[in-house]
Amino acid sequence: MLLTVGHTWQLYPAYLAVLITIFIIILRKDKKRKVLVSIVLLVLIALSAICLYLLPLLTLPKPSGKYQVGLHYEILQTDRDETLTLEPGDTRKLYLKIWHPTNGGVRKAKYIEGGKETIDFLLNKSNIRIPGFLFHHLSEARTNSYLNAPIANGFFPIVTFSHGHGMWQSQNTSLMEELASQGIVAVSIAHSHQTIFAARSENTMVSFNNIVPLNMDADTLKVKEYLRRIKVVNSKSEMDQLISDNISSVEFQTEFLKVWSADISQTLDMLIAENRNHESIFFQKLDTTKIGVAGMSFGGAAAVETSLHDTRIKAALNMDGKQFGNLISDSTHAKILFLEAKQFDHNLSRFGPFFNRSTDQVTCLMFNNTKHLNFSDIGIFSPALSYLGLLGEVEGVFVVEQINKIVPDFFKVSFNKEPFEADNYLVPEKIILPAE
Repeated sequence: MLLTVGHTWQLYPAYLAVLITIFIIILRKDKKRKVLVSIVLLVLIALSAICLYLLPLLTLPKPSGKYQVGLHYEILQTDRDETLTLEPGDTRKLYLKIWHPTNGGVRKAKYIEGGKETIDFLLNKSNIRIPGFLFHHLSEARTNSYLNAPIANGFFPIVTFSHGHGMWQSQNTSLMEELASQGIVAVSIAHSHQTIFAARSENTMVSFNNIVPLNMDADTLKVKEYLRRIKVVNSKSEMDQLISDNISSVEFQTEFLKVWSADISQTLDMLIAENRNHESIFFQKLDTTKIGVAGMSFGGAAAVETSLHDTRIKAALNMDGKQFGNLISDSTHAKILFLEAKQFDHNLSRFGPFFNRSTDQVTCLMFNNTKHLNFSDIGIFSPALSYLGLLGEVEGVFVVEQINKIVPDFFKVSFNKEPFEADNYLVPEKIILPAE
């Protein structure tokens, strides 16, 4: 058992059951004690099964592309002033994880950098009063990515990814691996001071103890009023105006969006420079005419916002993020895809101008019975999260697998200047196109 699933606390009751089995054999002449011990044995085995069901060993879906997946860590030191700290002279630093096609490697990377210390830090920050050892098994989870593997021969498009506010850059590792396996260099950006931690290497992480919040008190009141009014809107034109007013009024979030958008553009600048650098592993490996941006939640809003002014971007993906910024007034040249939870209170699918003003195709697919965190790897962490109301009723693995199917196809057709055929991805009662 140890050889097949590893040394993890969920199996301790089963290990104890093995010892009890041996004890039963020794006591085979004592029938009463044998019956009692047998009952204890069944209880322990059931306990292990329940623990493995509620807190399973994390296994990411195997990427479906023709390439193996390589992983590199990079640090981008910019010359921009760091506006999210009070340190004089502080300049913005970004931590990047870069997944890329490879022909193989030696050792697969861990899912969570920093191991058990990172897990304890996350639990402490979240104020969850749960013993840390219950989640320590996640520190041993491995990805499908080979650490520091050489990049494969070829000329590969680029897609950046931005995490949700207060989340972390590895939150959609499964999607990053899928993109890389299909011949795309996928770069996840840790947006400093608005992520809970960033990866410096596989074994070290940088923690951000004071995450700068999106909502100040006044903005929180505006959001509450918006959520109240959105439930009683009677017409599409009224909905459009309500969303426009709400987006325009949230000044702090719009300012943060500018910071994240600049992060994305500077990451693209760095990658283009690496493509010209003889000493870089990415030298003449990147197709800088095929660039896409993606993100989840606030990161999705930042991705679409960046596509408005950075003309290098050919396609943008927003996964379940309320769209702040200039999309309510400016037109976009890029192809855009929104993936949304049906229960999302800021459903962009009901906002006509996003779709009517674009010079390229804008599509929205809605996932029934999902919640916000379903659009990340958290959807496959544990079925217990659905019982706690953090995930929707739909099976978490289903959502992750569908995203891994839809997103690479979206970017590929966008880079080839072909239409995105949304009907190909509809699943009755699960994935739908929003009503007109």
